Amino acid sequence: GTAVNTAYLAGDGIGNPNLRWETTYSANLGIDFQLFKNRLGGTIDAYISNTEDLLMVRTVPIMNGYSRVYDNIGATKNKGIEVTLNSVNISGKDFKWSSTAVFSLNRDKIVELRGDGLDDINNNWFIGKPLRVFYDYNMIGIWQNGEPTNYSGAVPGGAKLEDLDGNGVIDAKDRKVIGSKNPRYTASFANRLSYKNFYASALVTGVFGVWRDDHMANMGAWTFGITNYVHGANYWTPENPSATIVSPGYLNPVGHGYYKKVNYVQVKNITFGYRVPQNIAKKVGVSGIDVNASVNNLHTFSNIRQVLNYDNTWMASFPTARSYMFGLNVNF
Repeated sequence: GTAVNTAYLAGDGIGNPNLRWETTYSANLGIDFQLFKNRLGGTIDAYISNTEDLLMVRTVPIMNGYSRVYDNIGATKNKGIEVTLNSVNISGKDFKWSSTAVFSLNRDKIVELRGDGLDDINNNWFIGKPLRVFYDYNMIGIWQNGEPTNYSGAVPGGAKLEDLDGNGVIDAKDRKVIGSKNPRYTASFANRLSYKNFYASALVTGVFGVWRDDHMANMGAWTFGITNYVHGANYWTPENPSATIVSPGYLNPVGHGYYKKVNYVQVKNITFGYRVPQNIAKKVGVSGIDVNASVNNLHTFSNIRQVLNYDNTWMASFPTARSYMFGLNVNF
């Protein structure tokens, strides 16, 4: 035969023969209840878990020829509570209305990393902090014309960064944990209504106290092929000194993010439908006909301006698409 040499790309990860299984110790306490002749019911579940030898991807110096490796990293603690309430609000002969509300709260923190009590700054892992955090410079305002400062990088309309050590120089020592990428708590509220053969449902979800990097606030950024000037209605100019977004074209010399604590509520789904009476359906040779229409991701209400994707930590990925669906279900 003839030997053929082919090119290939090596992966950026290196194997680790010392990997071990994660170990999790957990406990939970749950309560189920029904009240008022089953008109109100639900569950309450509190839990706590401790995980050791957590399996994580760790960055390593590129001089090794690889940039990452799977490793067993220390220990974490996780605790929280989940509450679900179901109610029958109206149960009449023709009109019915029921609801479901869900609330979830979770807290996690790193207990230990490698047994030496030290943080791992390269991987953004900090003892006593949540596992997924933003670690960066903290923007505390925007530099104004004529504002006195000893910082050489200050330009009008640029980001004013917190000088943690007070030495007048913004460097790596001025970075800190900004906040968690996981929400403080989440909630949802679903309603189901019916009147004779007509029915409707709606689902609303909420995410509260989550930190996001508002990349679209970077007026000099290039995203999806266009500059983001249209998204920055309140950007800084000498005539608009109270703006909350930096000046267009600001170069962001230290590469910091634009972090915001975000709360948002999304109308996830609304559905309307009609069930054809069985006596009519049988006349056409079927046992049932259901016609419905629904819309998903109808709208988002937020404490910040509209962005592309609230669920993504970067908030500048492709947006969550609104979709419309029409359905016809026929049962034989």
